[in-house]
Amino acid sequence: MNQSMPSETYVQIARTLPRPSPAQSDRFLQHVAVAQRWIQLLPADGGVPCVVFLNPHAGQQPRRDGAGQVAFRDNNRLSTEQYRAAFGYLDYVTPLAHRPSELTSSDPGLPQRDDYAIFDAAGRAVALPAELLAVATCTLNATIHPNMAMLLEALTQRDAAPLRQPSVPAWLQTDVELRTFVAEYVREELAGFQCPDDQAAWEMRQLHAFQQLYVPRHDEQIARLRSVLNAMISWIYDR
Repeated sequence: MNQSMPSETYVQIARTLPRPSPAQSDRFLQHVAVAQRWIQLLPADGGVPCVVFLNPHAGQQPRRDGAGQVAFRDNNRLSTEQYRAAFGYLDYVTPLAHRPSELTSSDPGLPQRDDYAIFDAAGRAVALPAELLAVATCTLNATIHPNMAMLLEALTQRDAAPLRQPSVPAWLQTDVELRTFVAEYVREELAGFQCPDDQAAWEMRQLHAFQQLYVPRHDEQIARLRSVLNAMISWIYDR
């Protein structure tokens, strides 16, 4: 396995990559929102750290051969050409969903546990610097998902059983308004309906009420992701 020290720093590598265009940045924000099953992976409030960065192998999957050498191939959904036309070299990672085109310290050559890294041209791990992580990290939760109806269904289904009990699920405790809505939704749903028309009308009212909660939370998630994306790009190119 190639364990020699990289000859370039992350910043030196990143600055050789084309600066993402505004259109690529906008598309990337929407891509992140649907790239994983966030309504199942992420908490409904609070958040999980997400790091955005530039990756010379964005849109590719690394594979090591028997000798430990790294080779890259297209990912399963988009070809490398399609990915880079849409998003440039933008990439992201969270502890819940490691990206196929980055490394963690489970791979030899990284100095600390849970470090994030990219590959250089020789297949050596180059850690993302702490200074970059400080400006390129935000917390995301399930409200980043762009489909409000799917999110509501997921929140009430995955936590219906605990909400029947006196204790409140930990993932809801920091957003009292959202917690209360979900608890009342489940309680009313369990009470049953007189006829299908009653249920249909009730669901429409609930979806409208949930919209008032969802829209500002979703917009805030996109805004914080955009903020760190812009900060990351500026940190790399404008210093």
